[in-house]
Amino acid sequence: IPTHKLLFMPDVIIQSLSFLDNFSYIGIFLLVAMSGHMLPVPQDISLISVGYLVALDYISFWPTLIVGTIAPVASDLFLYYLSTVGSRFAPKPEKYAHTWLFKFATHHMHNKTILTVMLMRFVTGFRFMSPVVGAYMGVPVKKYLIANSISAVVFGPLFILLGYAFHEKITLVINILKSFEHIGLIVFVLVVFGVVGYFVKNRYNISHAEE
Repeated sequence: IPTHKLLFMPDVIIQSLSFLDNFSYIGIFLLVAMSGHMLPVPQDISLISVGYLVALDYISFWPTLIVGTIAPVASDLFLYYLSTVGSRFAPKPEKYAHTWLFKFATHHMHNKTILTVMLMRFVTGFRFMSPVVGAYMGVPVKKYLIANSISAVVFGPLFILLGYAFHEKITLVINILKSFEHIGLIVFVLVVFGVVGYFVKNRYNISHAEE
């Protein structure tokens, strides 16, 4: 990363970049692929973070777009496979059967596969259900792969470009949060002292009342 950019970056970001340096594009692939599935971070947030790294010249633009497009497809195909073979690691469709999106998806997955997969791709919380519903409804793997790839071509680059375009605002927000982190610590200390002081004073009043 250029030295002039490091000067304006929070320490936590610098440390994260140093950590990712050991993984490069493989790490980015794993991060995006596992987000929303094995990691409690939505894929769109991971992709925005990757776009942020592109804007800082930490990683290259075009390879990142390719990785950011392939990773969601790979993770969805893996879930599709797990659902097809009935793996216990695959999400259970019955858990979401009461939701309107699940009902919509099961109704339209065969006839409007691209539209359905695209819709589910952009709804956080249901994104990982797309391959599960596809397998549940018996959509052929080739048909699902085409629909999933089309949605990923839109989804991946879109959020990477958002992170790239708004990287300055992201840095500003991080710095503000970092400031609030110190303020929060001060408030926490004051609250602790206040609570301790209250109990000490209360204890003092009780002891004097007993006398």
